[in-house]
Amino acid sequence: YKKYDLNFLYYLLGNLELPKMAKGVKPGINRNEVYALPVHVPPLPEQQRIVAILDEAFDGIATARANAEQNLQNARALFESHLQSVFTQRGEGWLTKQLGYVCDFEGGSQPPKSQFIHEAKKGYARFLQIRDFGSDKYITYIPESKKNRLCREEDIMIGRYGASVGKILTGKAGAYNVALMKTKPDLAQLDRTFFYHYLISGAFQERLMKVASRSAQDGFSKEDIYGFPVPVPPIWEQQQVIGRIRPLSEETQRLESLYQCKLTALDELKKSLLHQAFTGML
Repeated sequence: YKKYDLNFLYYLLGNLELPKMAKGVKPGINRNEVYALPVHVPPLPEQQRIVAILDEAFDGIATARANAEQNLQNARALFESHLQSVFTQRGEGWLTKQLGYVCDFEGGSQPPKSQFIHEAKKGYARFLQIRDFGSDKYITYIPESKKNRLCREEDIMIGRYGASVGKILTGKAGAYNVALMKTKPDLAQLDRTFFYHYLISGAFQERLMKVASRSAQDGFSKEDIYGFPVPVPPIWEQQQVIGRIRPLSEETQRLESLYQCKLTALDELKKSLLHQAFTGML
């Protein structure tokens, strides 16, 4: 005699959000704590009714999510294609210089974790890791020291290795870690915003990925990129280029925000449906 529908149990486990129960330095889940969780399991016909509703709803959510993700990719691809044409076709009379002649770079520092604190305190500086450029969820501070490498909000940072190699980041001030490299462009030759767009363009990124892929850590040093070619038109023309790029950049950011909100809403809808299913509201 069958008492349980396996798909019902699958959805039930999803509703329990077991990862949130993980504890310890190496987070793990205590199975006895899982066993002790109170759950309501209706008769088999009711389980199958709930599964049928969730299957249909989740199929629709999956389709909507795939469409939103594709639209997000399309928006990014359009902007990236435009940037690629700007920095590969270039304008008439644009000079090409080696990156090392128009920009220097400075690596970060890595104090021991024993010095980390998580509340602001006199004599401490904000410590920036790559994740901090996308969220303030894990704010960390370290003692002020001459060994620290500091960046300002307007500085442009590059991810140096691993999954974040080539990420171009800006908008945060503090002491940055070894996974980041600060750019120090010669502002007499390069408009900072023009240089930022060069760094996120395929013209730079594709070269960087080839260099990084030769390293065991998928990383690079400043010496590896000094020889990269950089288009350097006059400053006034760089600013004109930015004026043409900005509307498409702003529209791309608007679309990215819109589609990210849709993806978040779809995730919340799934959670809401699971909650309703297991509280007798479906």
